[in-house]
Amino acid sequence: MAQTVSKKWLGIGLVVVIAIIALFIWNKQRHSNSSELVIGISPSFAHPLQVAADEAKQQGLNVKLVEFSDWNTPNITLSHGDIDANFFQHQPFLDNAIKETGFKLKSFAAGAASHVGLYSKKYKSF
Repeated sequence: MAQTVSKKWLGIGLVVVIAIIALFIWNKQRHSNSSELVIGISPSFAHPLQVAADEAKQQGLNVKLVEFSDWNTPNITLSHGDIDANFFQHQPFLDNAIKETGFKLKSFAAGAASHVGLYSKKYKSF
């Protein structure tokens, strides 16, 4: 039951994040030729973000999700303007990327983190 509730809130949170991203970028989108919001993502977020993108489409916003398999290309692509936003990193990672590259990227909405675990063949507990 708790897992189902957690997944429900994760889904709702992701829809809210997509809506915030959409509203934040809306002004740019309405002045450009593109009628699509392009968001770079990591594969771990693909399914829940696709649900959010489908919901956004029902609300009249076209969202294209672009999956990246590494941890550097989404910020490079965003910095070059090839995508409108990305959703794959936590704030310390972004801060470090900005420090190392000088990218002019800004965080404007926090998203839900995936459930990350710690796994070991050697250790059974701490």
